[in-house]
Amino acid sequence: MYITRIAGILALSLGLSLPASAVSTTKPPDRYEVEVLIFQNYLDYLEGQELWMQDTVDKELPGIDQARDSGARPDSGSELSKAAKALEAGGDYVILAHKRWEQKAEPRSSAKWMRVGNPKAFESDLIGTMRFYQGRYLHIELELLFRDRSVVAVSSTDGAVALPQVYRISERRRVRNLEINYFDHPKFGALVQVTPIQTW
Repeated sequence: MYITRIAGILALSLGLSLPASAVSTTKPPDRYEVEVLIFQNYLDYLEGQELWMQDTVDKELPGIDQARDSGARPDSGSELSKAAKALEAGGDYVILAHKRWEQKAEPRSSAKWMRVGNPKAFESDLIGTMRFYQGRYLHIELELLFRDRSVVAVSSTDGAVALPQVYRISERRRVRNLEINYFDHPKFGALVQVTPIQTW
């Protein structure tokens, strides 16, 4: 499986545990820190024998028009900051985005989308939205579009037009405190970590 292959690479090269152990608390946290690291990989052998290129993908991202910007700079000592340095040092990865913010864990119906890529117009290599919320458990919804300029595909509507290839990650997942979550794709990927912030 792709996730087994690349998660093993990340765990070995970064010295990270996927997942990390959760901490126990005496009462539910008041707020959480959410950090996301998105990267492109050049490990061609991860593609296997399947065809991952698509001539058309849905470029409408949920919440993109209402998404808020996450302006805080990630802590240089965080696990994902260390992961970013290790990924870049290896030469097989390029960091596309690294964001962090603090928020309450609201119900899904009122949880706000955050912008985790570049501007909402599809003129950049990466656009994305993400929301973190609490139902019975904590959840993350991640929506990413990545335009790979190194791959050229012919438009299905006009054979004379050459376009960069577009790939998408669209996933909803249950998460736990301090767990490092890997969102998998042979062309790019994301690491997400949610950390409880105790205020008492």
